[in-house]
Formats: sequence, C-alpha cells, structure tokens
Amino acid sequence: DDKNGKGNGISNDVLEYIADKSGLKFEIIWAHTYDQYLKAIEDRDVDIVAGVAVNYDVALQEAYRMSIPYITSPVAIVVNRSSGVSDLGSGRLALVRGFSYNVDQKDKIAYYDSIEECINAVERGEADYCYGNGYSIQYYLRANNYMNVDYLALGDDWSQKICMGIIKPAEVELLSIVNKAIQSISDEDMQNLLYTNSFEPEDITLSSYIKANKGQAVLLLLLTVSSFAAVFL
Repeated sequence: DDKNGKGNGISNDVLEYIADKSGLKFEIIWAHTYDQYLKAIEDRDVDIVAGVAVNYDVALQEAYRMSIPYITSPVAIVVNRSSGVSDLGSGRLALVRGFSYNVDQKDKIAYYDSIEECINAVERGEADYCYGNGYSIQYYLRANNYMNVDYLALGDDWSQKICMGIIKPAEVELLSIVNKAIQSISDEDMQNLLYTNSFEPEDITLSSYIKANKGQAVLLLLLTVSSFAAVFL
C-alpha cells in the first residue's frame, strides 16, 4: 500500500524479518509500472528486487543475483466465471508485463503492470483468465470484492520458488545477510506469514472446475550505509 508508504504481503514481511534479524532498515519505493521497474534496475537505482521468481535466465538478463528462495508458491488461475469460453487456450489471457506464455495466438494476450490489474481485467470481462503466484492472487482476492471470478489451484506440480534479487554488481555482504536471515526463518514463522497474507478460497481445483463446467477447460531496495529503500510494483 503506497498510500502510507508501507508495503503489504509476504515479501514485505520477509523484508521486515530480515531487518529485525540484521539491524538493517528498509525504505519502500514504489514502481507503479513495469517500465519504472525496469528503469530502476537498469539505472542501478536500487539494490534488491523483492519477490522475484527463481529463474536463472531472467536473473542473468535483468542483472541481479538471486538469494536462496524463501517460499515455494503454487501457481493458480483466475477465470471469469461467465466468459463461456470452451477452452482456456482459445480465451483471452491477461498477463503481467515481462512474462511470456507459449500460445499460438499472440493477439489474445493483453499485458498489464501487475497481477492485480490482470485480475481486474478478468473481473471486468476484458480477459477470460490470468495466472500467477497463488499467494499473490489470494491476497488480492481477499483485499478486493470480486464478484465474477473463480480461483483455480493447479496442484502440487505447478509451483514457483520466490527469492530476493540482489542487483549486480552484487555486494557479497548484502547477499550473505539476506541469505542468512532467510535461512533462519522457521517453518512455523513462515506458516504464520502465509496465513496472515492469504486466505483459503473456495476449494476449487482445475479438475473439479472442469467437472462443474463441462463446456470449459480451464521490492526494489535502495541501499544506503545502514538502510534500504524498497520498491514495490
């Protein structure tokens, strides 16, 4: 929430945990668009990207080193329940800028600056579905009063590991501090963070959704001597 300069979500809570364990301080900076996010990285205005998926190709391309992962998130789909699409592969997909998707009909993809904007597009009927980090999706479903979407869990085989990205040239000391703090998070503490920042939506899986709908398939951180500035997209 950039209205009061404070962040929300699991990654924000992990940063607060790192600050508490290390004595470092974090100042949040907001990237309101994907272009602002890229510019902050390219200009080396930041030192850490918070909440990035573990992807070695992207890390190399976007010039950051990855910390050890702190959570493994399920991948989920949000579908417009009244879209009437017989096959999601032929439907309109809302996708966060910077992500790729292997579909033949590129004209059916609309790009947005955040997963929240993607969900909003599905809610309004501008897109038939979107997909992304299950915990992030759960957070926004809880925060907003959506009336026309269903949440579909894809199962244990669909997941992504989430980490912090340390901007290159990465400071070895900073990377070490972040990794040690992440390693010290107990399973109980992490479960508490997950519980606080998400909720249990109606238990709909991809297979159960298909059965019920036979026509459808379904922070950037600015480092100072003793403080950081965190940028959320």
